[in-house]
Amino acid sequence: MDMMNSAKPGSTAVPTITARVPPADDEVQEQIGQWFKHINDRFYTCTPEIFRGLADMYVADKRFTEFYDKVRPGLAGFKRDAMHLYCDNIV
Repeated sequence: MDMMNSAKPGSTAVPTITARVPPADDEVQEQIGQWFKHINDRFYTCTPEIFRGLADMYVADKRFTEFYDKVRPGLAGFKRDAMHLYCDNIV
């Protein structure tokens, strides 16, 4: 299974970035929540700790960063920040 190409639900935050809203924006957090649910429904049980680690990997691993930043420059870091906020609020 190619998880890099299954990332489309998470890329829904792209229009929000274009609008230049912060990662804490309600719409962004709703989209990140959908991404969290998508991972849990399709791939594996994803705890907030795992989700936070995944967010860090989007920036730490250049393969993920390149993938997301091709969609929109800065998307990897934006998603990381938004995912961290999401985790802070669901724990």
